[in-house]
Amino acid sequence: MKTINYLLPIITCIFLFFNTQAQTNISGIINSYIDVTHVDSANNYVTVSSASGFSVGEKILLIQMQGASIDKSQSVDYGTILNYNNSGNYEFQTICNIQGNNIYFIHNMLHDYDAADAVQLITVPVYNNVLINNGDLTSSPWNGTTGGVLVLEVTGTLDFGVQNIDVTGKGFRGGAVIQLVLM
Repeated sequence: MKTINYLLPIITCIFLFFNTQAQTNISGIINSYIDVTHVDSANNYVTVSSASGFSVGEKILLIQMQGASIDKSQSVDYGTILNYNNSGNYEFQTICNIQGNNIYFIHNMLHDYDAADAVQLITVPVYNNVLINNGDLTSSPWNGTTGGVLVLEVTGTLDFGVQNIDVTGKGFRGGAVIQLVLM
């Protein structure tokens, strides 16, 4: 009887360890997206069109999607980037406070952003062990303001199973094809 009394706590601990290591099943769109209407780097916050769906302690991605200046001359230099103007700037942050539609961050912002050039805030779900199950993992399509990005953090194992990550056609739309007729 003494042996059972000593083994029961050990068996219970092993069960709890393996039970907490279970996989989370995910599929489809796992991120929430919202447009940023104002950036205040000095006071370490952004204003969004709606803060609903965001919560204190949540990890987010702040990213500027557009804004680069290109050469528009009718020359071989057409399309050459002249100035990035903060486009492509991004950083991971953690929400420390929400007041109305103002979302404050724990860490100081690392980069400059121009809200007029499609800055968005995206939730970053954090998983221990995850299985992509019951459909591919994807993003919301880019609509000119938000979407087009899939982001997650996995601290343990990411198991694709038989699924994929597929964001085909979800990012920036390509330029229009123009056929030239030579005479």
